[in-house]
Amino acid sequence: LFAAESACAQYPFADELAMFERALELWDQVPHESGTQPDDIYLMYRASLAAGRASAPDRGLAFADAGLAAIDEIARPALAAHLLDQRGKHRRTLGRGSGIDDQLRAIELLREEQYAVKRGYMLTGLASTLCLHGRLSEALVAVDEAIELCARSGDSCDLLSARSIRAMVLTDAGRIDEGLSLQRTTRAEVQQLGQSPTLL
Repeated sequence: LFAAESACAQYPFADELAMFERALELWDQVPHESGTQPDDIYLMYRASLAAGRASAPDRGLAFADAGLAAIDEIARPALAAHLLDQRGKHRRTLGRGSGIDDQLRAIELLREEQYAVKRGYMLTGLASTLCLHGRLSEALVAVDEAIELCARSGDSCDLLSARSIRAMVLTDAGRIDEGLSLQRTTRAEVQQLGQSPTLL
């Protein structure tokens, strides 16, 4: 697991994926106390995430499906939402649908205020997907809620990502000057932040 984290930090994502896969292979051979975190379901999520970064969507989908089959959505809504988000992304990459249903289900799991930050992040992703499928009015509603939630969280990267998606939606909707103006403003603020993993 330490090797996987190190690989992620240095961007060799295939190595990161291999380390998480190995950790899952060995999981049942190591004794664990009940309730130990991180557990194997969380590692499935991390493996799914790593697979996406390593351009291995088929493996990413398999890990997301396995995690969702094992998880209790009611007890662990945030992790279930992230697994749903991963499954939707991998399905889109593989040409197996839009993934929107998975995104909507993920957002539904994050209704409580304690998950507002994660909900904002998920809404940004949903807005992007809706835009790509021409559902612009729905995309605008989603991204406006995302911007509101991200602004409350104080996370500049999430907020700027949401604003960039809003600019894309506006441009696609024919509000070109408004969209380009917002994109320029957002880009200038991103440059002031310097390099950020969220905005690479």
